[in-house]
Amino acid sequence: MNIFYHDNNPSLPQNDSAVLKKKRAEQIVKARTEYIWTDDFENVVGVPMSETVPDNDKPTIEWFSKVIEVVLEIIENTILNAGDENKGDIDTLLEIKKHFYKVKDLFDENQNDEGILGFVEEQINTIKQLCLSDMKGVVGELEQLKIIFSRHYSSMPAASEPGLAPYKNLFQSIVLNPVAEDFQDDRIFANFRVAGPNPMLITGIQKIPENFPVTNEGYQSVMGSADSLSAALAENRLFLLDYHELQALVDNPGTYNGVNKQLFAPMALFASNAAATGLVPVAIQRTQKADEFPVVYATQNPAVITGHGKRPKVLYKWLMVTTTSCLFIWPERTW
Repeated sequence: MNIFYHDNNPSLPQNDSAVLKKKRAEQIVKARTEYIWTDDFENVVGVPMSETVPDNDKPTIEWFSKVIEVVLEIIENTILNAGDENKGDIDTLLEIKKHFYKVKDLFDENQNDEGILGFVEEQINTIKQLCLSDMKGVVGELEQLKIIFSRHYSSMPAASEPGLAPYKNLFQSIVLNPVAEDFQDDRIFANFRVAGPNPMLITGIQKIPENFPVTNEGYQSVMGSADSLSAALAENRLFLLDYHELQALVDNPGTYNGVNKQLFAPMALFASNAAATGLVPVAIQRTQKADEFPVVYATQNPAVITGHGKRPKVLYKWLMVTTTSCLFIWPERTW
């Protein structure tokens, strides 16, 4: 039973009885001893976080098993990148994977049997402890793999050519996400605003924010002279992504190896063309401060596209801003 409420008589805190109010106050006092907050972590200064994680909130065995599965995939992929001469390490990895999945299957089986066989709680806990004991053996084996991973990671071949080909070649046993083939396409970038995992963030706007000085000239460089910023506003064809909540991190970026981090709180403008055939990215600003980072436009006039479909250097800035800002605007990317 909940310590605050009777099952048949729930109430709002202000309507609690004297006894429940006392219990609630005691619980708050106890919680304050478990959750000590600070906003002074070096990498996220200004963001309130708990100094420690109470035991009840620490990851479960189920969570650790999922993490271990991912770790095993990464290590296998890393070893394969180092060449065929590392067969011994692959054999070691396969043996450890075999042991891990044996333990995992045992744990999963007993988790499922709890309801089916009607085990009492003490029996279930005993089985879990046995599984945990064997899982500790897996953790010890992972320590061995950590050494193998460090050795192969440091000897991985450096990129021998510019572009994304060396990156794609790193995916030996891990499947490369198909978005790696066309993530720089503006149409894909726009499509994920409404077809990605977070389609609720983009919003229609009635006016351009004062700290995002998009001009009609810049708008027309993307959408063409037959359209205009005022017409798009009047016809409700403009949409905005605004990550203003992240500006606190931009102002307090923290450091890594003694160097200030580069963080962004981007604003991105999208438009639906007059024919309503799709969403088009128009402009991006890297932070909320236009005087520090000017608006960059997605110039798409075919007249400025060079041979072989390549964009000229004048558009390099757009590609760079979209790519760096995508760490926030496009969180579903895996590259």
